[in-house]
Amino acid sequence: MLAEKPSVARDIARVLGAGTKGNGYLHGNGYVVTWAIGHLAALAQPHEINPQWRQWRRYLLPMLPDQWPLVVYEKTKDQFETVKRILNSPKVSRVVCATDAGREGELIFRYIYDAAQCAKPVSRLWISSLTPDAIRKGFDTLRPAADYDGLADAARGRSRADWLVGMNLSRAYALAYDEAQLSVGRVQTPTLAMIVERELAIRRFVPEDYVEVLATFRPKEDPKSASYQGTWFRERGAVEAGVELGDKESLQKSMRLPPDGAEAKLIAERARSGQAAIESIEAQTQRMPPPALYDLTELQRHANRLFGFSAQKTLDIAQALYERAIGLDPDFFEAHFNLGNIYHDLGRFQEAAACYDLALELNPQYADAHFYLAITLEKTGHSAEAKPHWRAYQQLSPNGEWVELAREFSE
Repeated sequence: MLAEKPSVARDIARVLGAGTKGNGYLHGNGYVVTWAIGHLAALAQPHEINPQWRQWRRYLLPMLPDQWPLVVYEKTKDQFETVKRILNSPKVSRVVCATDAGREGELIFRYIYDAAQCAKPVSRLWISSLTPDAIRKGFDTLRPAADYDGLADAARGRSRADWLVGMNLSRAYALAYDEAQLSVGRVQTPTLAMIVERELAIRRFVPEDYVEVLATFRPKEDPKSASYQGTWFRERGAVEAGVELGDKESLQKSMRLPPDGAEAKLIAERARSGQAAIESIEAQTQRMPPPALYDLTELQRHANRLFGFSAQKTLDIAQALYERAIGLDPDFFEAHFNLGNIYHDLGRFQEAAACYDLALELNPQYADAHFYLAITLEKTGHSAEAKPHWRAYQQLSPNGEWVELAREFSE
């Protein structure tokens, strides 16, 4: 199994019970989990494809490779050799791609797989969360890697486009402007152009005075019952000085009138003498299910986006809140269970087991607590103690998502 980074590999290995450490990998329970460190393999440099391309000459442009060989980064060569040895080991019968669920993650795996010259069958783990539940569900729904060949082709196309644009245009611009080196990129150069254009627009900006017309509307029958304040804006398709407005300008700009107030005065007088009418009313009924409860990964992501919290700070706060909930109400069994999940995700299995035990003392019918306690006991080598909890989970949740796993372990 190949993950994209060591932290992800550890999370997956923990769920699979592969807790024995090796040099660049984890193994156990029939699994070997190793990892990349970002891109271990990449497209070769021009001179590695064609020795003539070592020279920066106009007549050699554009450089259009017939083949796209891969090279291994020197700084991560040791880890690549570890991954290659595992992928090609006779003890490994099948490979699972567990890189990030996306185009870049697919590319990382495909380049490593190709560079390692591996030909073993591949399954794809496609998950966006690293909670134990999400990982288990992902392994229950592994798909053939061939299902993602289209995504892999798109990733390779993007990678080769970056190479063609970056390598050729960087040299072309450097030669044209007689500079030692200029960097041009498929993404970086348009992005830089946007930043420059915005900076120039800010420098050219000249403040202008303007006037807006606001009107307050009330029901004629009962003026005190409600009110609505609207701002006049130029109608879509209106023409001023021969220039069509509407879609071509923002709504905010369409509200602005000349600072002399003449046009604003005419609009205000027309509004006072006229009568407002509701042109149409549209209503629709929508049903929105309540949002799912946070898992730890999603909570950390949202806390970072909204408050700038680090993953560790969010974890510390969540743990403190659960501990406080237990302190305020020792009989709050879900707080014990949730705190146990946090300890479990951190690999602190003894503390996790203690929390699950307390949750079950308060609510012996809590099926999920039986399941997680059984998993935790299995991971700490207490299989005999886990069996009653496997059986309890089957009895309490005969149609549960983990019932097959529970049946297998309880036998």
